[in-house]
Amino acid sequence: MIADRGLQAERTALSWLRTAVAAMANALLLVRTALVADRPPAAVLALAGAAALGIVTAIALRRNRILHNRRGRWTDGRRAVALVAWTIAAVAVCALVVGWSWAR
Repeated sequence: MIADRGLQAERTALSWLRTAVAAMANALLLVRTALVADRPPAAVLALAGAAALGIVTAIALRRNRILHNRRGRWTDGRRAVALVAWTIAAVAVCALVVGWSWAR
C-alpha cells in the first residue's frame, strides 16, 4: 500500500475546520437561547458558552491555517487540542446548568 505524503495534514486541517463550523453553529444556538431566556443567569451562562465557542472557533481556524501553510514544519498541536477540550467541557457544563435551570 502506497501512502500519500501530506494527506495526513490535509485531513487534520479539514477536521479543525469542521470543529470550527460546529463551534459556530453551537454558539449561535446558545445566543438564541440567551435571547429567549426569561432567567438572567441562564442568559449569562448561554452568552459565556457562546463566547467560549468563539475562542474554540478562533483556535480551530488558526490551527487549520497553520497546517495548510507550513508544509511539514508544524507542531503537534497539543496545546490547541488541550485548550479546545477544556473549553468544550466548560461549555458542556454551562449548557447543563442552563438546561437544568429551564427544567425547574
